[in-house]
Amino acid sequence: MTELLNFSRYPTLIFFMLMVFVPSYAFSKELVLVASQDTAITEHPQAGGVASNHGKDPIIQAIGSETFRSFPMIKFDLSGLTGSVVSGDALFSIYLLDVHPKNETVQKNISLYTWSSMNWDENTVTFSQVEFPASPVSPPSDLSLPKLGTVPIDVSNRKTYISFSIPRALVQGWIDDPASNLGLIVINQQTAIGHDVVFSAKGSAKGTEPTLSFSVN
Repeated sequence: MTELLNFSRYPTLIFFMLMVFVPSYAFSKELVLVASQDTAITEHPQAGGVASNHGKDPIIQAIGSETFRSFPMIKFDLSGLTGSVVSGDALFSIYLLDVHPKNETVQKNISLYTWSSMNWDENTVTFSQVEFPASPVSPPSDLSLPKLGTVPIDVSNRKTYISFSIPRALVQGWIDDPASNLGLIVINQQTAIGHDVVFSAKGSAKGTEPTLSFSVN
């Protein structure tokens, strides 16, 4: 008569079987990173103009109108994740504090890009250091294409996070090649005057900072 296998006598075998049959995603780790750097470059005369730096500001504004353009810039530090494998797409989230004017219901399309070659620092970068096309309402020239996504917002989105999906390959590339991590830039595609968008910067109240969420194995 065949003896039934007593697994209590074979703990090593049980562990081996679990390692073989339990999917690898069961051991993934969920990460939520808060922005390591953020700022906004702007030509807005009331915000200091093209030579002003806004790395210490508690807010970052996205404005698309002529002579008032402002572009939020955000970067995340992934240097401590060397050797990690990203297991799926990431989620970039930025907290929408306000839109102007407050009773404005016109939809604004907010788009997200990465920088293609500009290695910036929040404490020094200014609007005047960035190259722009001739159009007075154009975004910076140094953007990677295609854009990562577009999200429509209006006053109904105030005091909430808006989020963009970030391809797994992009985040993995930032981990494998830290020099390629040049950060993100937010573009307000509404170029008419009076459609400013205000986001919360890092160092603001907990739960309103820009974040990057993803899983690694």
